Amino acid sequence: AVSVSPVLGFVAVGNHLAADRFTYIPMLGLAVLAGAVLHGLRSGPRRMGLVLAGILLAGYGIMTWRQCRVWKDTESLWGSVLARYPATATAHNNLATALANQGDFSAAQRHYGAAAAIWPHDRLIRKAYADMLYNQGNIASRAGKRPESIALYRSALARYPDSAETHNNLGLVLAKSGRSSEAQAHYGEAARLRPDFAEAQYNWGNALSDQGRFAAAERRYLRALELDAGLLDARFNLANTLARQARWREAIEQYQTLLERAPAFPGARENLAQVRRAGRISAGR
Repeated sequence: AVSVSPVLGFVAVGNHLAADRFTYIPMLGLAVLAGAVLHGLRSGPRRMGLVLAGILLAGYGIMTWRQCRVWKDTESLWGSVLARYPATATAHNNLATALANQGDFSAAQRHYGAAAAIWPHDRLIRKAYADMLYNQGNIASRAGKRPESIALYRSALARYPDSAETHNNLGLVLAKSGRSSEAQAHYGEAARLRPDFAEAQYNWGNALSDQGRFAAAERRYLRALELDAGLLDARFNLANTLARQARWREAIEQYQTLLERAPAFPGARENLAQVRRAGRISAGR
C-alpha cells in the first residue's frame, strides 16, 4: 500500500490517468520479493536457483524489448496508446502533431478531428489543429495557390480566432488577390491581438497605400517603425508615401535615414534622386 500510494491519483499530476513511470515504485516490492526468493534458494540446489534467475532475466528482457518498440518514436508511442484507449484526446492530438511535423497533413487532420470531437472545448487542441492548418496555408501561399491558402487560413481561424499571425498572413494573400478591404480588416485584427506586431502594421499601411489613402498609410508605417526601427521596408514605403503627397523634405529625410542604415537598399537612391529633382522643380529652381 505504501509503495503504490504516490500513484493512486489522490493528488493529480498532469492530465494523464496512467503512465509507465507510475509502476516504478510499486515494482520495487516485486523486485525485493524476487531477490528474497533467489536468496532463499542458495540453501537449495544451485542449479535450480540459476535456472529461475535465468527465467526471470529472460522474461524481463522480453518485456523490455517489447516496451522499447512502443517507445521507439512518437508515432509508435501514441499509436500504442490509441490501440488500447482509442478515446484518448491527448493521444490523438499528440499523434496528429507528430504526423503534421512529418508533412502527413491528411492523417494529422483525422487525428486532430478525433481529438476535437472528444474534447470539443479544449483550447490547446483547437490551437494545435489551427496551427497545422496555418502551416498548410503557408505552404499553399508559397506555391501560389491563393484560393487554397485563403480557405486554409479561414479554417484555422474558425478553430482558433486569436492567432495574429494567421490574420496577418490571410491579409497578405487577400491583398495579393486584389481584396484590399478584406485584407485591412485582418491586419487590424492582427494588430489588435498583438499590439507589438510591427509587420502587421506595415502590411496594413501597404493595403491603405494601394487604395490611395496615404495619410492613413503614413500612420501605420510610423507605428510599425515605433515598434521596430529596423523594419527597412516600412521606412522605404513611408518615404514613398510622403513623396506621393509632395512632402519632399520629409521624404528626403526618410530616404536618407534608410540609406544610412542600408546603403544598398534597392530603389532608395533612385527614389531619393527623383524626389530631390521634384522638390527643386516645385520650388522653381
